[in-house]
Amino acid sequence: MARHNKSEAGGEVTRAVTTRVTFPLAVAPRCRLTSVVNGPSTGILSRGSREEQLRVLLAVCLVPIILTAVAGYQVYRSRTYATTPWKGGGFGMFSTIDFPPARVQRVYLVLGDLSIPIALDGRFDESMRLLRNIPQPEVLSNVARVLTEFRWVYPADRYPTPVPELTAQSGADLQVLGHGEDVPFGFRMVPYEAIRLEVWRYSFESKSAKAGLKIMSEATAAREYNQGASR
Repeated sequence: MARHNKSEAGGEVTRAVTTRVTFPLAVAPRCRLTSVVNGPSTGILSRGSREEQLRVLLAVCLVPIILTAVAGYQVYRSRTYATTPWKGGGFGMFSTIDFPPARVQRVYLVLGDLSIPIALDGRFDESMRLLRNIPQPEVLSNVARVLTEFRWVYPADRYPTPVPELTAQSGADLQVLGHGEDVPFGFRMVPYEAIRLEVWRYSFESKSAKAGLKIMSEATAAREYNQGASR
């Protein structure tokens, strides 16, 4: 309110002029709105302010916490389970040559002192990918135990003796049979005793500037003849 007193000749005339000062809502201060405006709108504005503060809090605090937790979990798995940094979150994946294609698996049929390296077909791709990504002895043992349930056969015309004279180079002549598959004509079963699995990875030595393969993990599973021989 503003009052103005004005004096004129011939007498003292006092005139009260009342002026209402209004602000457009678009430019009015936010703090004045909450104190001037009464009714339901006050609660709406206050609630909106709290929701905005909550969103800011989540954006500023929660997202970094989640990223830190994911990064910490990946570091834990990399150190404890030898998981490649390219899996789980990707933190640090460009700082190492230890990525999935840099890991290789080797599969052997064990016959006494003889170990025959063999190649597996596409039906085993998922199992091989698992043991490369998580090369823990327990994982390798489980995969090897599953492989012992399969049968391998060799061509009888190449190894005609009753006890086949297999060598470490005989793996190219062997074939794997699926469950329920009959032995093909002209083939005989390989009397293997166990399956051995190995996981290797490429490494680089900065001092010698040489790259090579280093074994990460290995496991052996003995064949259970009461299961494997019947399949």
